[in-house]
Amino acid sequence: MSAPRMHIYTPLQHEEVRVLRCRRPSTSAGPTGCSAIIKGPAFTALSHEIGIDQVSLTACPPFVALSYVWGSPDRDYRLTLCDNSLLPITKSVAEALIYILDDIEDGFIWIDQICINQSDTEEKNQQVARMGDIYRKACRVFAWLGAEGDGAERVDRIFQDFEKSGANSTTETALREAFIFSQEAHLNRQAMISTMKLPWFERAWVVQEFMLAREAILVHGRFRWHPDTMFLVTCLFRNIGRESFSEFLDHEISYLRKNHPFQTMRNNKEIHEDFYSLLSRMSSGCKVSEPRDLVYAFLALNKDHRIQIRPTYDVPVYRVFTEVARTIIAATGNLDILAVAPRQSCHKSHFSIDFPENFPSWAPNWCCGLLSVPLFYRAGRVPFKACLNLSWVKPNSEPDNPDHLSCQEWDPENG
Repeated sequence: MSAPRMHIYTPLQHEEVRVLRCRRPSTSAGPTGCSAIIKGPAFTALSHEIGIDQVSLTACPPFVALSYVWGSPDRDYRLTLCDNSLLPITKSVAEALIYILDDIEDGFIWIDQICINQSDTEEKNQQVARMGDIYRKACRVFAWLGAEGDGAERVDRIFQDFEKSGANSTTETALREAFIFSQEAHLNRQAMISTMKLPWFERAWVVQEFMLAREAILVHGRFRWHPDTMFLVTCLFRNIGRESFSEFLDHEISYLRKNHPFQTMRNNKEIHEDFYSLLSRMSSGCKVSEPRDLVYAFLALNKDHRIQIRPTYDVPVYRVFTEVARTIIAATGNLDILAVAPRQSCHKSHFSIDFPENFPSWAPNWCCGLLSVPLFYRAGRVPFKACLNLSWVKPNSEPDNPDHLSCQEWDPENG
């Protein structure tokens, strides 16, 4: 056998994607019949032989997809493929593979870190634009919450008891027992809040990955949880904690007063809203390591087909935000995005990015963590219409001056 070499990506053809081919050696038709190996700070022999295939997304075999948090970008681990080549991967992907492969006999899995050549910006632009279709196409999405931490077994026991009780009058009673009256109530609450604070729930990309999934399963180490169980238990947990007699500690009550990101994700499945409004609401509470992803991570959730935005990671961040605003205005013919434009780069930005002093006032800066909601009643939101339902168009595109936006009222009946 030849000495291991670093894996070299073959360019993708039109409509192609890469998938990991995972087969147990005993059933594999591959030439080597050897199990994959992960080398890094720890050495792990996997139960599968792993290779990389290039397939058409429109005619690909059934596959599952991984939703996870990248964590540290350092690729300190090496995955040995069936052709004896080495593929650098991060700790998060290495840990996920060790656990997820137990759920796969012979099949295919899509993982962005491996299936997209991250060093090829052009390919990355193209593949990121297809991620919505990839997660829609996947027969199942594994949401990797991370290796199990303290309290995971305790939470799993709470979830199992909840599922056994079913949706009846005893359900909330059982949770009250677990979180208030039990001798281990404080430990149960700590474990539940620790689980709710796992980084997966805060990342921008997981919103579309979860919302577009045909079927999703939450994976926390060796535990598997149904999203409905997680959703219902966290909702009831918040309700119990906000009761005046709950005996929850002050910091627990303070945390439970906030809407949990997972509840927002679940609720979004039933909501239709303007894309600019979705960006404003979701980007303010989500985390990314790449600021452009504050827009790109939600592109697949855009239900307005007039708005066509393509990822461009080789364009400066401020220019991306400007062009996104211009595209939304031009496509929709209205100025409602001005409702969220008063975001300033100095407000709670998680990125040390210098925006030009003449950054357009009509373009929202999604890097700041402010949620802009124009009009709000206690009974619900009142739709904001900056131009009173009139249509507006750009009479001049001004390609030499992209920071300028010229608009005028347009009567669709009289042209």
